[in-house]
Amino acid sequence: MADDPRSSITILGRGRVGASLVRALTTAGIGVTWRSARDVASFAQGFVDDALVVLAVPDGAIGAVAERVRASSGRAAVDDRPLGGTAEARPSVIHLSGASGFEPLATLADAGFPVGIAHPVAAFPEARPPAAFRGITFGVGASTPDLLGRIEGLVTAIGAVPRRVDADGWVAYHAAAVIASNYLVVLAAQAAGLLQRVGFDAAGARDALVPLMRGTLDNLAVEGIDNALSGPLRRGDVGTVERHLAWLDAADPELAATYRALARPGIDLAVGTGLDADAAERLRRAVG
Repeated sequence: MADDPRSSITILGRGRVGASLVRALTTAGIGVTWRSARDVASFAQGFVDDALVVLAVPDGAIGAVAERVRASSGRAAVDDRPLGGTAEARPSVIHLSGASGFEPLATLADAGFPVGIAHPVAAFPEARPPAAFRGITFGVGASTPDLLGRIEGLVTAIGAVPRRVDADGWVAYHAAAVIASNYLVVLAAQAAGLLQRVGFDAAGARDALVPLMRGTLDNLAVEGIDNALSGPLRRGDVGTVERHLAWLDAADPELAATYRALARPGIDLAVGTGLDADAAERLRRAVG
């Protein structure tokens, strides 16, 4: 991939997300320059004023890399202009973090750079193929309508779905993604631990739980969140919930607290699917 400062899109960062995004954009026929976010040479080339610079770096590095982009702008060779050209050059700069919001880009925004965010609601434990972006959601936002439109166009071009997030909504947005993804793994680990207490080995516990969890996710996709709940809460089975909690309180109080914390909003979901008020109240008393 040619490292040409005239390229309209420059991705800074050679990690898993950066590599995945380069592949997806290239497959979509969009020219991309891929540079390291650490090498001095990446910034010595500068950035042209119509470029889109994507910071595909860890959250804690966004602010520092953004400052290096600001300091390097206006130093791109365009036609016969030497490096060190116009001080007015203002590339658009976006990052890919869901939790950071616009704060790490403040130094750029204050200097007049259009800034934005494009965060994929997906996990990247390794570099993934272009197909991994198809159908996933990107939270997007930008300081100018033109940049927002450009971000949305790029997200759409790789087969993903852009969803606008308010400027003050990024923490809640990212917390939602963490609860749905990271904490799903935590819950699987806790459930597997219970199975191992009764004789399952680690692989057997995983093999028992993954189809159950996958089926629940399939049910969510088909029935929707409001109608996907199953089990004792939906049935109003107070006796089963009481037996669970009696055992957990004695064997693992911390997990009992997790069970209670999740059961409370679960009862509200069950009410929404038709659980009668008396049964819901009995469940609430059992959960405490």
